[in-house]
Amino acid sequence: MISSDVINDESVVLIIIPVCMISSDVIDGEIVVLIIIPVCLISSDRINDESVVLIIIPVCLISSDVINDESVVVIIIPVCLISSDVINGESVVIIIIPVCLISSDLIKDESVVLIIIPVCLISSDVINDESVVLIIITVCLLSSDVINGESVVLVIIPVCLISSDVINDET
Repeated sequence: MISSDVINDESVVLIIIPVCMISSDVIDGEIVVLIIIPVCLISSDRINDESVVLIIIPVCLISSDVINDESVVVIIIPVCLISSDVINGESVVIIIIPVCLISSDLIKDESVVLIIIPVCLISSDVINDESVVLIIITVCLLSSDVINGESVVLVIIPVCLISSDVINDET
């Protein structure tokens, strides 16, 4: 069961991650997770013969970079709550993230944790009457790289099929 609460009356995103926990960083006193999303996910496209859809999170582009010869978009999202749960008999870490973004100048010359998500399907749901994006992911590979002269950790995550659920009496 996935549960959530309203955080400061803001819509939230649930990212469900297996227990190999993804750490966060502190930038300008804010706990943040840096999510790198391939640019093609900004518009409709096909990846590996599968349809992809528009990212539902109302994001603004913060900066761009190239990783493994692919253009990516850097998005910084403050982390409000990290908890754990058991889904389908597996322990997971649930990261609840408000949709609001912090400004780009916070990432300059800072070492950060990167999550690279090749998304095949993204769906939306409603939590407490707020539109959210649910991304269910598994960690495939953990490696490191250097971006903009900074050493970073890369977590490469494929997106599993998203199924519907009932959250706070909403389908």
